[in-house]
Amino acid sequence: SFRDKGKRIYLIANVATHPDYRRRGIARILTQRAMEHAYKKNATAIWLHVRDDNPGAIKLYSDLGFQEIARRTNWQANPDSSFPKPDSDIQIVPRHPRFWIQQQDWLRRLYPDVLTWYQPLNLTALTPGLINWLYSLFMDFNIKQWAAVSKRDGDNLLATLSWMPQGGRVEAIYGATADRVDDNAEALTQLLIHVRRALSNHSRLALDFPAGEMTEAITAADFKPLRTLIWMRA
Repeated sequence: SFRDKGKRIYLIANVATHPDYRRRGIARILTQRAMEHAYKKNATAIWLHVRDDNPGAIKLYSDLGFQEIARRTNWQANPDSSFPKPDSDIQIVPRHPRFWIQQQDWLRRLYPDVLTWYQPLNLTALTPGLINWLYSLFMDFNIKQWAAVSKRDGDNLLATLSWMPQGGRVEAIYGATADRVDDNAEALTQLLIHVRRALSNHSRLALDFPAGEMTEAITAADFKPLRTLIWMRA
């Protein structure tokens, strides 16, 4: 169970049937039973995620009333200080406070509120200002943020990337840019290459991104797709 804006919601985290007993309706009955349990607990919504390469499960959940809300790909890469840095008209600089309004708009689109109950993105921690700087200093919370700008016009923001260390085996990074713009795609590639080189002493890097968006740009930085999950809600 989770709480989202004061409302109780439930996540069906896993439905698994032994291979010898599949195609007998067991997964359907299990899912229905889980849904009954959630509704008895006054759940306002039930969520699950399913791999996009599992059409049988997708159909099952659709038949039970689940609707697709989002489709997201998890990309991963190892830090590598020796990864080649291509020549480009794009410059990587520390994220300046003047970029925050645009960055925030991009982040809200790419990491929508409807999913933050499970994948929280602390926008407050990324907000520029003295209070956040002091908080990070005293909590030893070393957030790093970079911006990709045009070398010809340093005020022309193309993309941003944020890293909030969590100390796990995989470190989450948050890329933000406009969609389907050539300069922005190249900027995202440059940022991902930069973070791989800059965080060479850290854990594996993970980027969660809307499926099908900026695929070539992310692949160009040698990030590999781990899986694509469909988020469904009933």
